[in-house]
Amino acid sequence: MYHDMVIKRTDQSHRQAGARMKHRCLIKWLLILSGIGLVGNANACEYPPPPEFAKIAATATRVFVFRVMGLKVREQSVPGTDGNTNYSIWAEADVLVQKTFRGETANVTTVRFYNGYCGGVNLLIGHHYLIASNQTGETVELAPGDRSLGDVDPLYDPTLTGTKNLESNKYVIATGDALDGKQLFDSVLDDAAYRSLATVAPPPEIKIVTEPCKPKPKPTVTKPVINKKPLKK
Repeated sequence: MYHDMVIKRTDQSHRQAGARMKHRCLIKWLLILSGIGLVGNANACEYPPPPEFAKIAATATRVFVFRVMGLKVREQSVPGTDGNTNYSIWAEADVLVQKTFRGETANVTTVRFYNGYCGGVNLLIGHHYLIASNQTGETVELAPGDRSLGDVDPLYDPTLTGTKNLESNKYVIATGDALDGKQLFDSVLDDAAYRSLATVAPPPEIKIVTEPCKPKPKPTVTKPVINKKPLKK
């Protein structure tokens, strides 16, 4: 009876293992399919190559640091060709210029940008941004996926972001060195400075399964051999 019980438990464990394997396979395929969907959406999103700080800072008419003091949404109705009304929607940041490296920036008050999932830019209240631009006027308009600016407060602490602390900011120091020819502009902003600008996280890496999931083979249970010997009289 004990031997029969062991065999039944072994069969039950195998069935449970098979169910777990099927469950893992299902999850794996669902992750793959959802990943393909993410990649598909990402591939469908297209916009021109954005401006980059490293490429334009050397000749830009304006290089400065601004702080975001407020954010607001703007929208404008646009008559559609089908008779319906469409809307153009964008975001605006009220900014305060706090350090100027080059150009006239006293009149800059607004940074306009799009913050949707495709090419959107994300600006955060209170943060300082280093930007290089050839635009004039009081409003600076960012391009889709714009990389002409970077967040110089990647580790934001409201108590340590006053104007006087900008002089010790590593990005500010690097910009001054680049303008003086002591280093290259492509080493001024790093990945941390660009991280907070993204409106959505990049899709995860998709690993394609080359072989379908197969359940493990059923273990072979060998019944013990019992040698029956005649009882001695």
